[in-house]
Amino acid sequence: MPKSINIFGVARSGTKVLQLFITELMLQKENRVRLNYEPYYWVSRKLGVLNFTGMRLHLHEPHFATSKNNFHSSHLTFLENLYADTDISTITKFIRANGRAYAINEWSQVDHSFLIVRSLKDLLPSLEKLKFNLFSVGQKMETSFWSKFIREAKEKGLTQGLPSPLLDSANNQTKNALYWYCTNLDALNNLNDTIVIPYEELANYSNGISKLILGTSIDYNTRQFNGNDIHNDRVIKNLQPLQGAKSSLQKAKFYAWQRFTVPQNIDSFYTQGDLVEKVGQNSFVEFKGKKSTTPDLDPMLEELNIRIMRLAQEKHKKQSSANYA
Repeated sequence: MPKSINIFGVARSGTKVLQLFITELMLQKENRVRLNYEPYYWVSRKLGVLNFTGMRLHLHEPHFATSKNNFHSSHLTFLENLYADTDISTITKFIRANGRAYAINEWSQVDHSFLIVRSLKDLLPSLEKLKFNLFSVGQKMETSFWSKFIREAKEKGLTQGLPSPLLDSANNQTKNALYWYCTNLDALNNLNDTIVIPYEELANYSNGISKLILGTSIDYNTRQFNGNDIHNDRVIKNLQPLQGAKSSLQKAKFYAWQRFTVPQNIDSFYTQGDLVEKVGQNSFVEFKGKKSTTPDLDPMLEELNIRIMRLAQEKHKKQSSANYA
């Protein structure tokens, strides 16, 4: 029976690894599955098609939602398109939706939901290397939209006890840390039926996740994870040809979108997500985290890190081991 599976976590947290892991598991039962790769930015990452509707919703809709009723009808239509294929399984990974996760799960009625939390100490150097903003959607972190996010976080009580210099900082690293803190805190407080996996524990639960997804444990311990395989998606292939406009026109439309001049129906040229199938008989790659030396955090950011990772570990340990371990 087809399943809907949601994966939440900020960027650089291992969400792609888990999505491909689960994809491989599902392709042992089904010929094809549909992948949604961060729909608040992509229609199809493999084809390079941006999702302007998703970007607009990310910036203008609530960043924290505990009910589908918090969303505009256009947001619900956007979510409906993610799960349009009812005859095959759909695996969706979000990196800008931790605060919306409860409402998204409520609306989509998913079979399984995962939240991956990576330590801020490891996350920030990874983001800095790529010059990546957790909050933005491809452009600079515009002041008005960031102010809206902070205002929402304050209204939800997520910034309680945080010093004003932290909340008022214009530093990109600090903003990334605040986004990580507030969205993870909201998710950890509200997602009672979601499996929480600290990033460093991800490799230890491949067996349990296969049991949850397939109903039986599979031993992948003899196979080694290859980072290039993950980033090139060699374990799957896309079955969907590009429809509509070409890449150059996509870029032009993106710049137009930044000035909010793109028609709302622009994404109708494309089918949401990627329809994929398995490549070869032994294509699975196992997650194996890389060891690296990370710099010490600023004391204020270290306090944020301690709070969230303690909460994530506590929730992780409390969850029934029979479910996925």
